[in-house]
Amino acid sequence: MQTLKPLQDILKKNLKILFVGTSPGVRSSKIGHYFAGKSNVFWKLLYESGLTPVRLFTEKDQKLIEYNFGLTDVVKTPTRSTTDIKYGHTLNSTNRLNKLLEKFEPKIVAFVGKRGFQIYNQRLNEKYKYGYQGKLNNIRIYLIPSSSGQSYRDTKYNEKLHWYKLLKLYSDRV
Repeated sequence: MQTLKPLQDILKKNLKILFVGTSPGVRSSKIGHYFAGKSNVFWKLLYESGLTPVRLFTEKDQKLIEYNFGLTDVVKTPTRSTTDIKYGHTLNSTNRLNKLLEKFEPKIVAFVGKRGFQIYNQRLNEKYKYGYQGKLNNIRIYLIPSSSGQSYRDTKYNEKLHWYKLLKLYSDRV
């Protein structure tokens, strides 16, 4: 069996939005690119919401930096499902992400999915609503629905698109 590897962060200083996934999926880990699951609609949502002017694909994830966007994950260990994440990983993950935020100072951090935000906050049973969550220092925290195909029981495509469009409007004002 092939060893799964974490994904390389896509970062630079003062990003407009840093998108934070929960953890790399199996396919993403195998090919080395973000949001690569066959049913993942992240790239489609970015384009259809107006966040990117062209439709990007997983193999071109590095191009996000051209739009002043970056990518990372809360938990860097690849998993088949977010239910596979062990609590022991989470505290180190929160500390690692806080150090990245302090160093790179993005204007907005957009958590892609509630589970990653729960893990980041160390509140695994907390019920969060999508949208603006507040500030961490001068960084605005925003929560958008997961783009994973496994998340359709929580939000349908049009609901996801609605929240990505709201993120676009919010980021235009920041």
